[in-house]
Formats: sequence, structure tokens, C-alpha cells
Amino acid sequence: MSKIDQHDSKQTQRERPSQVEGRSTTREESTQAVGRAQQFSCHVQVAGLHAQQGKFSPAEALYKQALEIYSDAFGAEHYLVAKELDALAVLYQKQGK
Repeated sequence: MSKIDQHDSKQTQRERPSQVEGRSTTREESTQAVGRAQQFSCHVQVAGLHAQQGKFSPAEALYKQALEIYSDAFGAEHYLVAKELDALAVLYQKQGK
């Protein structure tokens, strides 16, 4: 394979769209979304601490942000999305909602 063919192949892989929740994303966008999700994991831990301390409003906001980020990064069927939905449900249950 020539260097030109190798370059075209790499560029095609990088620009090749993939389907995430019905919208087309490039590999680079997907990589960025996963990076955001990994960076956000510590915020989820902070949300749990807020919930334990009875600070429901900041906990809810952080859980909702995590839910959006994880859903964008991994799709709605991913276990991290389910985990944050569960955390949000437990938070609402604690508030009697």
C-alpha cells in the first residue's frame, strides 16, 4: 500500500461517520464525547456526596449533566446511562417525588 493510500485510509477512518442515537458523528466527535464522559466521572461522585448530605438541587443538576454527557458519548443503551438514571431515581425517591 502506498503512502498516499495509507493517508487516505486513515483520513477516511477518522472522518467516517457513525450512528449515535440517530445522529451521525465522526470518530473524532465520539472520542471527544468519551473524553468528556471520563472527565465527568468525578462530578458524579460529588453529586453522590451532595445527595448524602441532603443537598438535592446540586446533586440533581450534576446527575442530569452526567446523564446527558454519558448518553451523548455512549448512547442511551449504555450501562453508565442506566446507572445515572438509577441515581436520579433514587434522588427523587429520597425527596418523595
